[in-house]
Amino acid sequence: MFRPMRRFKQALSPEECRAVLERGTSGVLALAGDGGWPYAVPLSYVYADGKLYFHSAKSGHKVDAIRSCPRASFCVIDQDHIVPEEASGLTILDAKGLTAIPGLVDAHVHFRDPGFTWKEDIESGARAAAAGGVTTVVLMANTKPCVDNVDTLRYVLEKGEKTPIHVETCANVTLGMKGKELVDMKALHAAGAAGF
Repeated sequence: MFRPMRRFKQALSPEECRAVLERGTSGVLALAGDGGWPYAVPLSYVYADGKLYFHSAKSGHKVDAIRSCPRASFCVIDQDHIVPEEASGLTILDAKGLTAIPGLVDAHVHFRDPGFTWKEDIESGARAAAAGGVTTVVLMANTKPCVDNVDTLRYVLEKGEKTPIHVETCANVTLGMKGKELVDMKALHAAGAAGF
């Protein structure tokens, strides 16, 4: 019914599980909610005579989810302590005064590659972006040769895959940026162009 636990040496015996439930007073009940979407709610409980009793109203989202699908997961945290840095192998940083944010996206960059690599190339631009907290960039296609065909597009994307960030690129709208003949947008899109 359930897949084996990957870290099986950390598995608790049924007796240890019961002891955790008896010590605890709150946990998180996870259910299949409306439309099958996950629904998890923190709540108080009592464990007595081998049964869990949840604090709950007689109706509502939680009760509806329990009635519609018998599958559930209940998580109780018995101990919550931080393992010392030496034991975990992790490095702890003092982040006082700093702000943690998701990786930034710069949707208009010129890495000058191919053609103008004495100014900048994909590797140096990606390193600079990463140093500034940017994890995704979208390159402009006015390079030499310009990104108006699948081969040049692949060159840029394959070079970008070797960097520490996500490198996307636009493609040109017209061949050679001359404004006369449209590029094969369908083929460029299929090959990974982020826009035109």
